[in-house]
Amino acid sequence: MDIAGRFFAHGSAFLAPVLYVQGLYTRAKIAKLPEAGGPREGTVAGDANLLRLLLMGESTAAGVGAADHNEGLAGQMARTVNAMTGATVNWQVHASNGLTAAGLRSSLGELATDTRPDLIVIVLGANDVFRLQGPMKWEKDLRALVDTIREQCGFAPVMLSAMPPIGEFPALPQPMRSVLSLRAQLLDDATDRLAGKMAGVHFVPLFVEEDPSGLFSEDGIHPSPTCYARWGRHIAEASVDHLPRRG
Repeated sequence: MDIAGRFFAHGSAFLAPVLYVQGLYTRAKIAKLPEAGGPREGTVAGDANLLRLLLMGESTAAGVGAADHNEGLAGQMARTVNAMTGATVNWQVHASNGLTAAGLRSSLGELATDTRPDLIVIVLGANDVFRLQGPMKWEKDLRALVDTIREQCGFAPVMLSAMPPIGEFPALPQPMRSVLSLRAQLLDDATDRLAGKMAGVHFVPLFVEEDPSGLFSEDGIHPSPTCYARWGRHIAEASVDHLPRRG
């Protein structure tokens, strides 16, 4: 275990009573926002070339904090890919509030059997962080998830988005915020390592904003539509060089 891991293990154990009380209080006071409404698939019209985008993951992939998926991450990414490539982009969302990496893998049977994306974007990790998942188990679950998606949907580039900026969540008190932020960094490091081991898998670091104001929804946890727009553009820009060349 590295220095950060040892610090987290000993520090979180020492702070366990405080974190438990803060967890109960935070859960009780945070507003419960719905997932994005409307269809979970759509099209951004372009030229005769077709790109199929599959967005998978937890509440942020499910668009919590946005009115619909056009305003959420899927629609924002699709519009940027369309603008950069000129292609027609079909987007689809497979996500649910509260999912972990293991939970998302268990849900893959709900996908249509003819799902064949050209790009897979996975947005996960916050729920694993909140459950204090260790980096080794996280990496194992994430690898199993990617392998299962490819077995079911065919080989396609996979973009693994970094953890959300838990250290900046307005709704989380200290020291909970700092402890969970350190845990998120450990899992991000594991995600980056995994991407380096698997063909066609790429880690997308979180976009950086000097001023985080306006980036959170009213619950102080989930992204605002403004954040979804910036985040979606960031992932799309990181993905475009890995898309299949057609035409």
